[in-house]
Amino acid sequence: MNGHRLCPVPRDPAAARVRRLSARAESAGYHLVRQSTPPYNWKLLDASDGEPIFVTATLDAVERWLDS
Repeated sequence: MNGHRLCPVPRDPAAARVRRLSARAESAGYHLVRQSTPPYNWKLLDASDGEPIFVTATLDAVERWLDS
């Protein structure tokens, strides 16, 4: 061994949450996207035609919508 220790890559809880919600949205027939310009809203789009279904400022609201 060369004496170098591998440091674990820190996990980003926010990125993990986005991946989890994206997977939930996809399994329900939607795509979760974030606007690239202010106010950077989150959008659930219909997977078949790309039409916006739900638009909100927070991931909490996306999660509640998917729970309903």
